[in-house]
Amino acid sequence: MKHITETETMAIPGLPLWTGDPEVFGAVLDHLPLGVLVINEEGRVVYCNEAQAKIDDMDRGFIIGKLEMELYGPYLGPGIMKTCQQTGQPILGYMCHYRTVKGKIINGAYWVFPIKRGEETIGALCLTQMLKNTPAMVTAVQPYAPERLEESPAPRSGRRAPAIIGADPAFRKALSVAQTTASSPSPVLICGETGTGKEMFVRAIKEAGNRSDKPFQVINCAAIPATLLEGILFGAVKGSFTGAVDRPGLFEEANGGTIYLDEIDSMPMELQPKLLRVIQEMRVRRLGSSEERAVDVKIVSSIGCTTTEVLHHGRLRPDLFYRLAVISVIIPPLRMRMGDLDDLVGHFIAKYNQALGKNVVKADEEVMRFFRSCNWPGNVRELEYVIAGAINLTAWENTLHLHHIPEHHRLALEGRVARGADLHPAPDEAERPAEPELPRPPADFAPGDLQRREGLALREALEYSKGHLGRAAGFLGISRQLLSYKMKKHGLDRREFKALYNRTGIPRGVGG
Repeated sequence: MKHITETETMAIPGLPLWTGDPEVFGAVLDHLPLGVLVINEEGRVVYCNEAQAKIDDMDRGFIIGKLEMELYGPYLGPGIMKTCQQTGQPILGYMCHYRTVKGKIINGAYWVFPIKRGEETIGALCLTQMLKNTPAMVTAVQPYAPERLEESPAPRSGRRAPAIIGADPAFRKALSVAQTTASSPSPVLICGETGTGKEMFVRAIKEAGNRSDKPFQVINCAAIPATLLEGILFGAVKGSFTGAVDRPGLFEEANGGTIYLDEIDSMPMELQPKLLRVIQEMRVRRLGSSEERAVDVKIVSSIGCTTTEVLHHGRLRPDLFYRLAVISVIIPPLRMRMGDLDDLVGHFIAKYNQALGKNVVKADEEVMRFFRSCNWPGNVRELEYVIAGAINLTAWENTLHLHHIPEHHRLALEGRVARGADLHPAPDEAERPAEPELPRPPADFAPGDLQRREGLALREALEYSKGHLGRAAGFLGISRQLLSYKMKKHGLDRREFKALYNRTGIPRGVGG
């Protein structure tokens, strides 16, 4: 492994070429008050000074030889040294906080410079200034503006993979599964509610895998009409339908790389067997063609519910589900990882300070109590835009207060308190009203009663609606699709309820 302190050109403006003794050079850097970290062309640390080891609270022997992501983790902050190395451009005064693999949280400002041999970038050098509070405390530093460093490059797609922030054990386990299996050819199914960061996980899988520089195609299966989806996925030949021309589908365009099928549970049922065949055979046939073309694609898909729900409601064929879910990544919702709330709020404050030219330091305790009291149905995405709206409403203040949160956000969140936290002092126990006694089931209640009562409710709704499924579903407050599923489970046929009525609309056998 080539050591970076040998005679190389260091592309740091104003610094001369170093040609002296590496030990003397290291001794000089050890006396700097700033942390110094150097990586080589493989992204492995080849030098760490005493100040950096002290900042990270790790032994230098542990740090040397590690990859950047093995020390700090891409889920907690951007890989700024990797970004600098890949772009060949310096990063000046970037501010963020991160967590080391040892668990220490660090706020810092960073200056990163590419190390070059001629035109080739062979490493990067990072200078770290540790901050005692949040990144916003350093006002003299010019933030890095040309690129959003929360993201790492994706060369072929033109998109970038956002940093993934979270220390919650279940969240870290999900990310670990995603990254560990990133180079596997097996399909990956990502399960998570809206706003939990499914697409960020997908891009993390792409960047961590052996297809990072290969094509990457994304399609939202819920956003494309069923009549067009097949042609978009598998391609078409001229004459296959009116206006059709020869063109490849997304599977062919992603050949050698990755395809992401978002909201796969919204794919029409008639198209699902065709997708299953493509996954099994790794061959596609364009619409109107008899020729099959081989493809090599890593398939990543996502659903916005649990695996149990998607099967229970019949939105995916079981055989397709099990083929897509060879590897399952389950992202916990924000309400289940509230320990990450402080880190996420700090991250978004720093992000929108830079975007909006503000200097907000923190959210006050009242705001944080309010945030902790909410169940966040929109998850991290909702939190981000609530903070973005609040920062927009600050003037000269450097602290977010409750009145900065836009009213429509505040009212929506107040109506969805899930964790039982109260923003107002609780009354004394003597003043607290007695808890209502919950009704108890009958003594002879058995688990089978639940199924029986469900069947009776279905039957009653169908009788009232004269067998009209849409009206019956409305009575029950469920979807028509779920009603059909439950009718099948209970052996109910809509025709038997239509037959109960004569032409006057009166049930036969009623009224004499």
